[in-house]
Amino acid sequence: MSVNNTAKKRKVDIDESGISLAAVLAEMQEMKSKLSRMDELESRCINMQKEMDGLKSRSTIMQNEINSMKDRISHIDELENKSNLLQRSVQILSKESTWEYSAPSIPDSHWIESGFVDEDYIELMRRLEDQMKRRAIRIRNGECFQYINLGEESPEGEAGILLQHDDALLPHWKEFATALQLLHGNNIQFTIQNVQLSHSVINMLIPALKGRLKLLFLDNNGFINIRKGIDFSIKCMESNHQLKEFYMANNQLRGMENARSLLDAIISHPSIESVRLEGCLGGDINGYDVLCYLIDSGKNFHSIDLENNNIRTGGGTAISDYITRNAPLCYLLLSNNDLNDDDALLIAEALKYNTNLQSLLLGGNNITSLGIEALYKVIYDPTNLNTLAGCNHTCNIEGCRIEGSDFFNDANLDNTSDKPRFNRGKKICRLLINRHKEGSNVQHLNAEFEDEDGGGSSLTLKIIPTVLETVHRYCTVGLLFTKTIAPLSITYEILRGWKMPELYDTKRPI
Repeated sequence: MSVNNTAKKRKVDIDESGISLAAVLAEMQEMKSKLSRMDELESRCINMQKEMDGLKSRSTIMQNEINSMKDRISHIDELENKSNLLQRSVQILSKESTWEYSAPSIPDSHWIESGFVDEDYIELMRRLEDQMKRRAIRIRNGECFQYINLGEESPEGEAGILLQHDDALLPHWKEFATALQLLHGNNIQFTIQNVQLSHSVINMLIPALKGRLKLLFLDNNGFINIRKGIDFSIKCMESNHQLKEFYMANNQLRGMENARSLLDAIISHPSIESVRLEGCLGGDINGYDVLCYLIDSGKNFHSIDLENNNIRTGGGTAISDYITRNAPLCYLLLSNNDLNDDDALLIAEALKYNTNLQSLLLGGNNITSLGIEALYKVIYDPTNLNTLAGCNHTCNIEGCRIEGSDFFNDANLDNTSDKPRFNRGKKICRLLINRHKEGSNVQHLNAEFEDEDGGGSSLTLKIIPTVLETVHRYCTVGLLFTKTIAPLSITYEILRGWKMPELYDTKRPI
């Protein structure tokens, strides 16, 4: 081959830009290979996605089957419980050919001779005896009960007069406990207040209450041995799987070990969603530790009541952290403890992120106007419409007072409705009312909806329908406006301030 032919071949292999055609072809081939691999990977991804969708579908089916099985098991348990209750009733009735209330009446002289000369105390004993007798007879006559109360209700925030145990009452306790086993239903709310429960009475009540309770409330029961009282509570929980609420008040638990035993039973119970331990955690128990034990357990509570329990956080943030997490808790009652302004400030900040808590009781703590104002502001901050809209519209804070202020007594400002949008709307309307008294609605609206370049006209025009509709809606239902301010007055003020020509001027050339 001549030199000239070699040169021609090189020219064929090189394009005008000096790039080798062979290199281009090689690069194209590599790109095709990569594209092929990409298609393969994409195909694999599609197949994997289909497999994942299939797994999700099978998982959903399995979960539905599990839920269905749980429902069937729950139904079986309920039927088994009813069967046991009926069996116990049959056993009792089969031993009785006829029945009449056999416990003898206790004369007043018995109490006087026992050293109880106070007429009020004797009268309370008469009532207790009568309560047990009347309830036993009515149950025997086939009446159904949803509420069963023994003893007199305690004054708010303190224990009442404790009726001490006396063996003369045992026949009445026996008649009452036997009648309980004949009671129809397992949805009973059972309360014993200011009545001492001795070991013998507890032993009668445990089998009588088995499988019947929705709520158990023990208040100031004078347990000689508090451990016996705790064991009684735990056995009632264990024998009532359907129990929803456990309340205890004015029964000192005397030690964190006792408290933990009771708390563990509450936390592990499958159905308990509301717990109340009021005035039970004094002495060497800091109620804050008990509260932390409950909220850190992972159990979803509907209501927690730890009023009058010496709760002091010492700078701890467990309460505010729990509120910030937006747990499903609806009621938190912490009145008459040792919370302070620092705690109130943390709680106020946490409420900005919570939409589940409906009621928070904080009265009787060491919270001054500083903390109360922070709580006030998280519910109603009228700085502007944005701060007001961003407030908490779910939680109703109770028990806080600022001298000279009626904020927490003003139904127009709090969150009494269970509809957050309604609470939000009425607060906005209250703000419009207050501004209307000064004739400053338009001035504020122009400032609050001002464009970034300083011009507020375009944005204010956009919100006009919303503002007018809001005013009209809440004025019409008459929930907010005072009699001295007609609904049309606010509408007229806004229209006048925004001037009719500006409302219709689109600023487009003709």
